[in-house]
Amino acid sequence: MAYQLAPGERVIVATRPQAGSLVWPAVLFVLIPAACAFGAGWLTRHRLSFTPAVQPWVPAAVWAIAALGLLLVLLYCLRPLLRWLGTRYVLTNRRLIRRRGLLRRHEVRAPLVAVHEIGVRQSLLQRARRCGDLIVDMGNGRATVYVGVPEVALFRDITLETIEELPQTAMFDGFNYGYELDQTRDSWNGTLPQ
Repeated sequence: MAYQLAPGERVIVATRPQAGSLVWPAVLFVLIPAACAFGAGWLTRHRLSFTPAVQPWVPAAVWAIAALGLLLVLLYCLRPLLRWLGTRYVLTNRRLIRRRGLLRRHEVRAPLVAVHEIGVRQSLLQRARRCGDLIVDMGNGRATVYVGVPEVALFRDITLETIEELPQTAMFDGFNYGYELDQTRDSWNGTLPQ
């Protein structure tokens, strides 16, 4: 998957959410067709025990069961799989990127210089699977949650190391870009360097 990176920017980590969220869709992928096959088989086996008015409707009922099974598989199995395939978490040497969607893409980019705090939230099940939610606080009540990050503690540590390796900007080095401050009034005197 290609990422639009700025000059000098490189990808450090690119991952998807923990695949543990696909356990129940996988179980349903087995159970739904099995239940539909059982229901259709029971209807066709006991077809003669129904009243003569109901017997002609049995094939339509079998097709309805098959259509319902297909709909349930699409909603509860294929949809979570496509959501998982379309979600990516990317850490570059300058920003954190969260991409969602295969056809209609939604992307959130957080510059690492704006990150105030990084937290980790894990449930008991997430700890057992060694994943968790990464909470990136951008200040002023703005926080982005990266859900189901695999090896979340390691991802947090790599992110913190990347933030520490960011170059100091001129604003923090004490260089004033040539803007002269009037020392008596603590304000800009309006002169720009030539």
